[in-house]
Amino acid sequence: ELTNGQVGIILATRDDNKLRPKLLIVRNEHKKPCKERILDLGEDNVFETTKIQHEVANGTYGVDIRQYLEKGLVIEKLSSTN
Repeated sequence: ELTNGQVGIILATRDDNKLRPKLLIVRNEHKKPCKERILDLGEDNVFETTKIQHEVANGTYGVDIRQYLEKGLVIEKLSSTN
């Protein structure tokens, strides 16, 4: 869950800064399904206003990561240059 209330699934992490991953946003600030989009916390202008608030358990807010994995979601590690 992010500081703005949105909920996302981590798509990719960075070795040099694990707090700035790429996320797939799947719930809006009201925890309702929303149009899915990519948010890259590695971009300075994004990270200035939005940060990870805390981890939530699988199934919270109706988000089951297994459903996304079955649809083909791939989670990866980014190099420090991505």
